[in-house]
Amino acid sequence: MNSPVIPLSRLLVHGGDGDDLISTGAAGRRRRADFERDVAALAHQLKQSSGRRWLIADGDAYAISVGVFGALHAGGQAILPANLQAGHLADAAAGADAILTDGLNIPAARQNIPLFDTAGGGMSLAPIDADTAEIVLHTSGTTGTPTSICKPLRCFEAELTSQSEVFAPVPGTTVIATVPPYHIYGLLFRILWPLATNRPFSTDTVSYPEELITAA
Repeated sequence: MNSPVIPLSRLLVHGGDGDDLISTGAAGRRRRADFERDVAALAHQLKQSSGRRWLIADGDAYAISVGVFGALHAGGQAILPANLQAGHLADAAAGADAILTDGLNIPAARQNIPLFDTAGGGMSLAPIDADTAEIVLHTSGTTGTPTSICKPLRCFEAELTSQSEVFAPVPGTTVIATVPPYHIYGLLFRILWPLATNRPFSTDTVSYPEELITAA
């Protein structure tokens, strides 16, 4: 029997258990209560800014999840890069109002906003409009300049439903991945799918076969 898929637009307002494990990894364990706090704090901070388009530059899957949902709950557009190379980030930042990061310094960005700053408090999280909320992804650029692709949240919700019908996620299992979290499949399979089916994901990207064996 497949796990129920929680709509991403209602992920943080559906009344889940605050002790549910969200992520594991070298950076520590985060639970739903941590996730809600971090997203609410970032959304509140972004609401105070003048921007609406935010580039999220980080290699940590939990940081990416906070950035994406923080931007969407603030009523803005979440932009993910093709990679974290300085040249590409400078190009991607040129089309954004600010860059959200947990330590990267991108001089070309108009403004760097920390992903984790709870000093300013948080905000109440309401359902997201899945038809108007948008996530921008980039192609890998292996055959040319990375191309941006804008998709409404509704498309991601439909894709997650299809994934769950095909792959039948097992409740409680931790999702591990070899794809970076800002990649289309990294976002879908290692972040959004676990979140929507109430399973934890590993924040560590597996780079070598022996790492995969150890993690499994």
